[in-house]
Amino acid sequence: MSNEWFMMRIASDYPKSNRQLWTYQENSNFLEQLAGYYQQFFMNDYVTIDYLTIKGAGHFVPLDRGGPSLQMFANFIEKANYSTILSCDTKQKSILPQYQPIPRITPTRKQRDRVWNLPGLTFEPNFKQYSGYLNANSGHLHYWFVESQRDSSNDPLILWLSGEPSCSSLNSLFSGNGPFRPNSDNMTLSENNYSWNKVANVLYLESSRFTGFSEEILSTNEFDFNNNRTAREVFHALMDFLTVFPEYINRPFFITGHSYASLYILKLSARIINRIQVKYK
Repeated sequence: MSNEWFMMRIASDYPKSNRQLWTYQENSNFLEQLAGYYQQFFMNDYVTIDYLTIKGAGHFVPLDRGGPSLQMFANFIEKANYSTILSCDTKQKSILPQYQPIPRITPTRKQRDRVWNLPGLTFEPNFKQYSGYLNANSGHLHYWFVESQRDSSNDPLILWLSGEPSCSSLNSLFSGNGPFRPNSDNMTLSENNYSWNKVANVLYLESSRFTGFSEEILSTNEFDFNNNRTAREVFHALMDFLTVFPEYINRPFFITGHSYASLYILKLSARIINRIQVKYK
């Protein structure tokens, strides 16, 4: 604004045009937009001063408004109307292959659940592990899956269910037959040398709903708990697990647990056997 006032004072004794707007248009496929205003000052038949403003520009005009800035400059040196569309190509050139951004890949559920770093782990695990949620009809059951340290491609699949209703299987993962042991500092984990995943792929499932990190779909309004429902939820979660980890479909499979989990194991086994018989009858 101060520049404009300065120019007006200098040219106050000379003829000038009316203040007019000028427009910017990227190309003919785009709509015109207000680029700013301009006014011409005439000192004689040979000297003309054009004063232009560019809307939205700061101190560094080409940086803030590159397109209007180039259009203004090109039309000035070509003595054309400032609203004339640029005749030069402003399309950005292709990035060289070595500088191309890595395309974003949508991860699978298995990839999303991969545990890459477990805080406090004092040893380098020689097995892959996964943690996430499995669909269980009326809820989502939390799981932690540790692959076998021996031969994950051929070793059997073990499902582990902890005993007593609402007893988390993570207790066994971290303080039982799992590969971890909590240290006395309550902040770090050491290795369990006798973990069951030395010889098998072990799936720890927190059942039933509301156990550990497992959750209920509140819209279903199913808040009753019994052994049959828990077995059904575990069955659905197991089927969902096999969609995420299809490589275990034809693997030898064992259902294990302790204490009260024996009731879940019996009912789950019966449900699986019935489904197999119906399929192959």
